[in-house]
Amino acid sequence: MVNFRKKIEEQIIEQARHDKSFRKRLQENPKVVFELETGIKLPESFKITVLQEDRKTVYLVIPPLNKDAFEDESIQVKHVAVQAK
Repeated sequence: MVNFRKKIEEQIIEQARHDKSFRKRLQENPKVVFELETGIKLPESFKITVLQEDRKTVYLVIPPLNKDAFEDESIQVKHVAVQAK
């Protein structure tokens, strides 16, 4: 089963790939766009960074150490709460 975070990322990336206006908004304010697209209100301290690769630059994203690990379940719980409304 594809986890919730990966599914959202794939949807947002696909939309950014085909919609220049959406892509620009995502680059300028990724957190707001994420919240609008998912209906999930993220904590004030939560950050989302958008990086655009090109032919000469590739980004490798490594996860945090376990003690600081991102809790994918916290977004899933918020998502379930949003769907239930």
